[in-house]
Amino acid sequence: MILGIAIPYYKNSEECEVAFKKLMSTLKWQITEEMRLVVYEDGQISEWLHNYAKGRITVISNPINKGVAHARNQILKFLKSEGCSYMLSLDSDDMVDCDYLNKVYIECIKNEYDLIESPFIVNGKEYVYLRRDNVAGCAISMDLIGDDIFDERYNISEDSLFIHKMYDKKTLNIKRINSNYYYRFGINPNSLMKRFERSEIKLMKED
Repeated sequence: MILGIAIPYYKNSEECEVAFKKLMSTLKWQITEEMRLVVYEDGQISEWLHNYAKGRITVISNPINKGVAHARNQILKFLKSEGCSYMLSLDSDDMVDCDYLNKVYIECIKNEYDLIESPFIVNGKEYVYLRRDNVAGCAISMDLIGDDIFDERYNISEDSLFIHKMYDKKTLNIKRINSNYYYRFGINPNSLMKRFERSEIKLMKED
């Protein structure tokens, strides 16, 4: 049983780089032989980033910006080639507890669940939802994903469409772990959502 960890990364501010380095410093001590962590750097090539590419951590850099959906699809393709049974998606400017990956993997090896999630902490407060609307902090079974991919026509909300597609397939068997995922909404002023709110980007890509 192999857990694949997916991190799309795009540096659009110094805050983003600082947050990402903090996340990686937390994760690199949690990676075990049963895990594969893939960072897909979209739109640039940062030499420092490849210092992380050791052992079970893979860094893929693409100098041409193709968007987060493309990055997620490339990671998904790679994780499937590595024989991963689950894909855990993390945002590069978020944070997790120091036991987070271990808690996720313990549930993965049971091979009972379609989706493994955790308390979703947004700027210090837990966000309560009836149905997930993003893939951040969510491990999804590759059996459930099947041949589905992220819709690359969308600049944002591609993960909302993807996770809704998972819910529409069947009644999901979901496990919740007791380790936190910290979603830092609004911390990065140049995040896709903030740029969308400022009308700097559109929901869908132009032809």
